[in-house]
Parts: sequence; C-alpha cells; structure tokens
Amino acid sequence: MVNVITVNEELACDILAFNDSKKNLLILNSFTEDNWKTFLTFISRNKLLPLVYSKLLKYKNELTIPRQIMNTIREEYLNTSAKNLTLSYDIKNFFDIMNMNKIEIMLLKGSYTAEKYYDNPALRPMCDIDMLVKKKDLNKILELLLENGYLIDKADNNAVQKFHMPILITKSGNSIDFHADIYQNPFFTWRHRINMARIWNIAQKEKLYGVEVFCLPLEYNIVYLCTKIIMDNFRGNLLQLYDIALILSKSKINWNKLYVVAAELDSLKDVFCILYFAKKLYYTNIPENVLRQFRPSDFSDTQDKYIMNNLFSCDNINGKYLAAQLATGKNIFRKVHSALKIRNIYFLKDENSSIFKKTILIWQRLVYLFFNYKIAMKALFIPPNTDVYDFYKWLSNK
Repeated sequence: MVNVITVNEELACDILAFNDSKKNLLILNSFTEDNWKTFLTFISRNKLLPLVYSKLLKYKNELTIPRQIMNTIREEYLNTSAKNLTLSYDIKNFFDIMNMNKIEIMLLKGSYTAEKYYDNPALRPMCDIDMLVKKKDLNKILELLLENGYLIDKADNNAVQKFHMPILITKSGNSIDFHADIYQNPFFTWRHRINMARIWNIAQKEKLYGVEVFCLPLEYNIVYLCTKIIMDNFRGNLLQLYDIALILSKSKINWNKLYVVAAELDSLKDVFCILYFAKKLYYTNIPENVLRQFRPSDFSDTQDKYIMNNLFSCDNINGKYLAAQLATGKNIFRKVHSALKIRNIYFLKDENSSIFKKTILIWQRLVYLFFNYKIAMKALFIPPNTDVYDFYKWLSNK
C-alpha cells in the first residue's frame, strides 16, 4: 500500500518539477482508487489540479488511471478554462474603459502571471482579478465602473470595511480587487513604507489580453509575489510558489538586481525563503551562489520545517497567526492613526461630504479596527516559542 501522506507532500511537486523525471510513474501505477481520491483531494485543495492534469496527459499511455478519477480531473480543467475565459474578457473590458479615460492601472498576481508566463492560461486557476491603482484615481474608477454596469460586492458594500476600494463584481460575475499599495497588510508593521510614487515611475507597459497594461518590472514582481506568499503564511500556496518557479525558469533574471530590489523593499528574508523552496520542491534552476547571497545567517531547520508544514496546509489563517504578526511588529499606533485619516476613507461619490457623514464613516472605521484588532491584541499573551510567533519574530529581525 502506498503511503499517501508522503505521496501527497512530495508527488504533486515532483510531477510539476522542472526536471521531467518519470520516477513517479511507478508510484502512480501502484495507486488504488482510494489513493487517487486522496491525492485528488490534496491537489484540488492546493489549486494544482489543472496543472497536474496537463502533466499526466503526457504519460497517459503509460499510466493506468481510473476512468472516474480522470473524468473528475478533466472536468475541473474544463471548468478552470471556462472561468479563465470570462476573466480574460473582463480584464480586456476593464482596461478598455481605463485606457479610454487615460487612467493608469497595474495588473497584479495571478491574472498577470497566467497570461504572461503560462503557455496555456487555463492551467492557472484564478479566484479574482487584482489591480494596483493610484489613490487619487479611486473615486473616479469607482464612478466609471458603476456607470458601466459593475456592482459592489454585497459582502463588501461599505468602503470603510477595507483600507482600499470595495471589491467590484463584473457583468460575468468575477471579482476585481483593488489595491493602492503593494504591501497592503496592517499587521506587517515592521516593514518600511513603500514609496508608491517610485513604483509607478518604474512601471512598464506590456500587451496582454489584447490590450496595453501596466505591470511591475521583472525583479520587482518577483519580490512582490514572494512577499505575498509570506503574508499569507504560506497556507495552500503551492500554486503561487509554482508561479514563481515558472517565472524564474522562463526569465533571464538579473540576480544582483533582484537582491538590490529585495533590500529596497525590505524583503530579503522573504525572497530567500521562496527561492529556497522553489529550488527544493520544484528543482528550479537557481544558482547556488545566489542562494548563498540571499541566505540569512540565522536561517535554520526551524524555519525550514515551519514553512514546509504551512505550504502543505490549506487551513484558514487564524487569529493567532495574525496576533503573532502584530506582536512582532512595531508602530501599531501609526497604522491606527493612518486608518482614521479622512483622506484614507474613500467615498462612493465625492469627497465633499457633510461633517455628519464623515463622523459616521470615522465611527464605522473605529468599529472595523476594534473587531479586526481585538484578536490581534491577544498577542501580548501569546507565549514565546510557539511556531508561528517564532517564525514572524525571526522574519522581523534584521
């Protein structure tokens, strides 16, 4: 009988690895139907199913896969393909509106990676469309999109629930998530503030989805994607890790520039962790001297085990994790003060609202802060030497 737990943690990555080894065919051919179901559940939860399907097709004449299992995998692949077609249409439509009104928007994360680096974008599942916008354009963008039939997400119909614009729903039912900052997370308070004006000054134009879009330069994009995985506590992020491995395998990386950018964005440890695991799990061709250059002197088996455990876990991020981030951070009062500033509360119509309305908005923001930080404040009582606390303490130490 195959040890499915071990297989789940190693086989998925080996199948997707950039070494095209056939050693796993023996393991797969020894699978029982229950083994396949367990493996299928694992890769599906990690959003790897379409990618694994594409790899399995290469060996379809050498593999014996139960018909029901293969049908399930094929159906998921077709569902992802159909979903991505509607996303592609919505992205093109969105940028047509923005370009017509001369508003600069940057395409981020999965939507950019799928179109730019995947030979077949249908292999890359996407939940929503992430966009980077300028704060000064937020109200205008919202007004334009509402005029063009976009709707505010019912679960996010109050702009003060977030530190940025509400999530909008396209006519196809897809979500667009807007960000005004590439490191938008109130808990990573030890990080330096990012000069967003500089980020926009170095933005590049590319033709994707049949339209011109702005995007981050290669090395900045890699650092950004690495940091986002860290911010998500690695949970179920084997797909995002694969994104980075794929980008590294298809790009001519200026490694020295990558190091400089990581230092500029206060993310040297973040980038090392992701490079290290991209090489370890997907056999990505990263020179050893590059890993040595990035490797922190205090990286050890403790961090290695913590990251591995979380990469292969799809559990939801919990309050203790958020609390640990806060406990390792600094200047929490800066975050609260910033959140309460009038200029950081984006109105649905105009900024010349009544004093009464502004007072109500500030009160709502206070309520938002209370409910989101009350769990985090328990960080004061989290004992040291717990895994999550220790990892983020390590990450915040320079």
